[in-house]
Amino acid sequence: MPQLTSQTVEAWTRYGLVTFYVLVAMHLKTRQVKIAGITPYPDGDWVRQVTRDLTNGEDGFLLHQTHVLVDRRALREYTEHYHHERNHQGLGNRIPFPGKDIGISDGDVICSERLGGLLRYYDCRSNPKLQMPRTG
Repeated sequence: MPQLTSQTVEAWTRYGLVTFYVLVAMHLKTRQVKIAGITPYPDGDWVRQVTRDLTNGEDGFLLHQTHVLVDRRALREYTEHYHHERNHQGLGNRIPFPGKDIGISDGDVICSERLGGLLRYYDCRSNPKLQMPRTG
């Protein structure tokens, strides 16, 4: 039975440091691994193309497979990061669906991680010890 999982890899390019998203498929019984796709922009079109390649009727990695294991926890973590924490260059470096704390500019800069450190992001968190007492 095959399993699908995703990871990120950062690489220096002529444009600077770029995060690449890697989709990996593995047959659990044989441990055969296939890098299904790599992209700096994992959008719906990319996922559809990777799916077509994996299920190709002639030589697709998932040929004759009836089930695929997907690490749903990793997918949830990735989706949360992609929608609520990651700046998107195609959106003017904005976060598509920012949480209520996004945009706070005072406080300590904190590095947060998902998926064991594969995904990292930075934000400001207020530090009660650093806040000035209110007067008046």
